[in-house]
Amino acid sequence: MLENKLAGMVTLYNPEADVAEHVATYAEGLGRLYVVDNSPVPNTELVKALEAWPQVRYVPMDGNQGISRAANRVLELAAADGYDWLLTMDQDSQFMPGGFADFAAHLPEAQARYPHMYAYCATNTSDIIREVTEMFSTPETGITSGMIVDVSKARQVGGFDEDYFIDYVDHEYCYRCVRGGGDSCQIQ
Repeated sequence: MLENKLAGMVTLYNPEADVAEHVATYAEGLGRLYVVDNSPVPNTELVKALEAWPQVRYVPMDGNQGISRAANRVLELAAADGYDWLLTMDQDSQFMPGGFADFAAHLPEAQARYPHMYAYCATNTSDIIREVTEMFSTPETGITSGMIVDVSKARQVGGFDEDYFIDYVDHEYCYRCVRGGGDSCQIQ
């Protein structure tokens, strides 16, 4: 079952209350959801609301450590917890109704076809910006919000480069995957 193989992470930074609504669009399909908080002062009410899901594990970073450091921390946690795949999400991203279930249903096929990652047409806003016209295509890069990475292979290529704080984290990661002999990012 995918819940035993698929974890997720959402990175918070001074989040709005609607984060819980966004998380609700994908949390139920995950075995574990790491809520990584880069906020200088955590929103304790929101944290309590998110921890109401049994699969949520709150990971405070004690201030803004950047997206890459947060993702690398979760790669280590997910590996230690025995997860094969990691969904990465931004706090302002969500799936359309039924979108995550459809996306996750293709993970076994994606795992066989694409060695490093599998990405959805999610955006860093709450809207989908394009319609899916074919099941898979091979762009040069994907975006970290809505991307599923192979935990083991992500660690093998060195994870996310912490020299990149927020911008180009995803592009740089994809570049190293391609340069290292893997396929480029795969977009559903």
